[in-house]
Amino acid sequence: MRSKWFKALSIVVVLSLALTMLAACGGESESDQPGTPPEGGKTETEQSAGDEITKEVEIAFWEQDDPGSVDPVWDEIINDFMAENPNVKVERTHYENEAMRQNYQTAVLGGEGPEVISGPYDNIGVFGTSGTIAPIEEIFSQDFIDTFLPNALEGVRYNGKLYGVPYRIGNTLTLIYNKKFVDQAPETMDEMIAKAKELTTGDQYGFVYNLTEPFFFIPFLGGYKGRVFDENTNITLDTDAMQKALQLVHDFKFTHKIIPAEANYDVASNLFKEGKAAMIINGPWSFKEYRDAGLDIGLTRIPKITETDTYPAPYTGGKVLVINKDVPGGDPNVKLAVRKFLEFVNTKENQLKLAEVTGELPTNAEASKDAQITSDPTLAKFNEQMLVGTPMPIIPEMRAVWDGIRPGLEGVMGDTMTPEEAAKEMQEKAEQLKKEMLGE
Repeated sequence: MRSKWFKALSIVVVLSLALTMLAACGGESESDQPGTPPEGGKTETEQSAGDEITKEVEIAFWEQDDPGSVDPVWDEIINDFMAENPNVKVERTHYENEAMRQNYQTAVLGGEGPEVISGPYDNIGVFGTSGTIAPIEEIFSQDFIDTFLPNALEGVRYNGKLYGVPYRIGNTLTLIYNKKFVDQAPETMDEMIAKAKELTTGDQYGFVYNLTEPFFFIPFLGGYKGRVFDENTNITLDTDAMQKALQLVHDFKFTHKIIPAEANYDVASNLFKEGKAAMIINGPWSFKEYRDAGLDIGLTRIPKITETDTYPAPYTGGKVLVINKDVPGGDPNVKLAVRKFLEFVNTKENQLKLAEVTGELPTNAEASKDAQITSDPTLAKFNEQMLVGTPMPIIPEMRAVWDGIRPGLEGVMGDTMTPEEAAKEMQEKAEQLKKEMLGE
């Protein structure tokens, strides 16, 4: 499935991001929608645009970026913001994505929670359905919204509203290899497996990745032409494609023996960074960290599945800043502080700072045309992977799919379930979670 958003994302990179700014899509036009001024008047945002924060306030900000490379830049941006706004304290807390999503939902439904969180686009469906986040039209002027690339805005549109500030695009996975061990990138999965076997000996591995995280498994499902939803958003996990993808990753470990017995994200990344793994599947946020570690890395598409002659299809998406539902109608000082903070984060300068360490693309239209982005040779290779990816679904049912896949995937990688058993369990669990989530 190809969305208009995804096609636009490809254009951004293929043409060296030489986009002209188009009129972005804003909120609804009806006079009773948030952010719409009364006849002859100004929006609430415009009325408060020159206001000062009249008391000391604190903004709780949760994020789930890489602690080693990205979090220091967040701290730099936050400190710069607080220096310009001495009445505002921004308290940053790091979470893993799953923990952040669960804790946020629980906290907000209990009347608490942070004012702002950062996470992948697919959180929007869950948070939007539960009513725990606010449409950005309730906070920001159209002038601010118009500073973003239209394709990025479309990625955060849910039920006709913009449910977040999209500040990075390019959240996907690719194959990264250490040129010390691999001089020519493998083009097929058979070639990759053969090369990994040559390079696996003792505590040295040919290939590593996050073994039991569904986001890292999805590319292989796409390589067998499988999808998690059909055209009517029915869940489709108990399929031949799923069974074959599960068999492939099982064989990595138990037949070919080219991956570690256990490897979460940190284990896999550290093995590669330390030169103990030749190839890894990871995202653009890791590129700078590996180069800073002294590695000469190359990028390529995850090699095509030999049987299907199809490239694995990782999900493609971005990162979005979403706002607690209680902010728009709460303390005006907090609302103003949140607005100023997110406007500061999304200046050209600060988006470029984040782009440098994440390897992802800025969404600020001016930043996207900066030489830092347009002259980066890494983007061309990275774009090759994005071209064969699949746009990340942001519907709430995606949460049921993630949680449905995980136990079965763990069972296969623990050799306690067959691919057939796991696919059947995934389907049953995901459908049950969907019913519980949507009250069906």
